[in-house]
Amino acid sequence: MSVQSDISDKSNHFLDFLAQVSAEPVPLLRPDAINLHISVPCPLKVRLKGVLESFVAEYNATHDVPLHSPTLLEGEPHSVEDDMAVAETLNDVPDVWLTNNYHALFTQPFKSRFIDSGLYVGLTRPEWADLLSPEFRAVGEKHNLGFLGFGSWGMVMDESVESSSPVPTTWNDLVKPCYAGEIGMHGCSGHVSGTALLMVLRTRLGEGAPRQFAANIRYLKHFSQIIKSMDSSDPERARFVLMPSAAIRQIPSRKRVVEVKLSDGPILTPMLLFVKHDQLDACRDVLPFFWGESLRDVLAKGDIHTVDAMDWSQPYSMADMDTLASSDFNELSNVLDAEFQAGLPASVRKG
Repeated sequence: MSVQSDISDKSNHFLDFLAQVSAEPVPLLRPDAINLHISVPCPLKVRLKGVLESFVAEYNATHDVPLHSPTLLEGEPHSVEDDMAVAETLNDVPDVWLTNNYHALFTQPFKSRFIDSGLYVGLTRPEWADLLSPEFRAVGEKHNLGFLGFGSWGMVMDESVESSSPVPTTWNDLVKPCYAGEIGMHGCSGHVSGTALLMVLRTRLGEGAPRQFAANIRYLKHFSQIIKSMDSSDPERARFVLMPSAAIRQIPSRKRVVEVKLSDGPILTPMLLFVKHDQLDACRDVLPFFWGESLRDVLAKGDIHTVDAMDWSQPYSMADMDTLASSDFNELSNVLDAEFQAGLPASVRKG
């Protein structure tokens, strides 16, 4: 049999498999495959699926042990990282995992069972290790975290909303009473960067800061709803909006919306990469995908930059990663959310 025929047969076998499972629930893991799961912000999921589909097809055509990814087959099942949070053995988690979902990663007992134990290895590309800031390098070594890149949250201003309040210059400004009813936000509870912002404010300004900030919130909505209302006649639109940079990149250029450059920079949210310790050798041909141009291009569309593309001379704000990695994230975020909810105007407060 020719090499070309062998590749064609393997490709056809994989396509047959896809057709077979298309009408069935997609399993998180396949025991006969290398299982990988990738979590990216919503605006990037379609692009990710395209490049991942190409990589998996090429890989499976040339390797006896196939790749399996629910990220590819269904975009990204919401249950994947929920299932991982209650996993008990290595058979219950993917072989390769890229995530910015701290609710799964830093919850207990998952973290102690899989991260602290070394069953998962946090993997930063060796050539990039010295390119991390000293803070991230130290926390990575201490807590077994692998850094692939960094996303962020930022702020935009809807110029169609008139106001005499000054444009904020730092994140700290957002607690000032002059911004009452002027701040919109993409969610908060359950969103890692929302929690990160609350951590930053409380660390800098004291325990009352999340409540003071919340008092200025006009709404909490999904970014797609927010973008639609920007520069429109919607009376509920906010002058200043906080959202992931991946969502900011989705704002049409025709809208009178400008990004606000804060002196303390955007709030960083790392993308973290893990590989099962006992599968490092088996995954050696998979890892180049995570460090290659195709995934880099997808992430860049959401303003997520790989480690080697970060300019640490620029200002950034960030939650204390040592605190995040040392805590049960669900408990920490629940405490912060309770403080935040208590400060929200009654018209915005959930429930």
